[in-house]
Amino acid sequence: MDNFINLNGRKIKFAFLTTSSIFLIFSFILFVYSYSKGETPDLASLITGVFVAGFVMPAFIIAVAYYEWYRKKRVRLKAFKIPPFDRLEEMGFHKYYVLENSRFFFTEEVKRGEINDFTLICNVERNSPNKIAFRAIAKDKQLDKSEFKKLEHVLKGNNIELDFGALTKAYNLKKIQFMTISDLNTDLEQFTDLLKENGFEPLKENG
Repeated sequence: MDNFINLNGRKIKFAFLTTSSIFLIFSFILFVYSYSKGETPDLASLITGVFVAGFVMPAFIIAVAYYEWYRKKRVRLKAFKIPPFDRLEEMGFHKYYVLENSRFFFTEEVKRGEINDFTLICNVERNSPNKIAFRAIAKDKQLDKSEFKKLEHVLKGNNIELDFGALTKAYNLKKIQFMTISDLNTDLEQFTDLLKENGFEPLKENG
């Protein structure tokens, strides 16, 4: 919990104040509507309503968000204990925080490294907890329709997904029992070599 607060203190405050304001405004609208109908709540009900709208509901929403953040953290920690991903530091990967500048998503700790001048972000895939993905950050590449289809065929043939501002190579944790750290390093070097061969250039990020 301490790590969550340390990483997301300002975001938690922003989320609490925002959701509290929304619920209070909604409650005020309901009160005005009821008053216009001649229905005036008693003081105890009014105080309870304000407390629930201004504190209980925002706290509940943040608690749910924290549970999801913690669940994903546990999945990542478990994945990074599986060989050869438990030795990523030997390849120059280190802790890295994503979504730090987002006001609407909580900051998460992943792994970051550099191979063949490409910055690689390593994380568990959001919709596939059994896969670890390496996202190579690349400069935008202008392609016409035929070039895109040709490139897409080449990338898919090498298990690479083309995404907005990045190219991703994923590994199924259930199918890498015999992969060594040397195998992984070689595979990622080939991955980034293929990107360069197809005209992609590394995009340097600050930090």
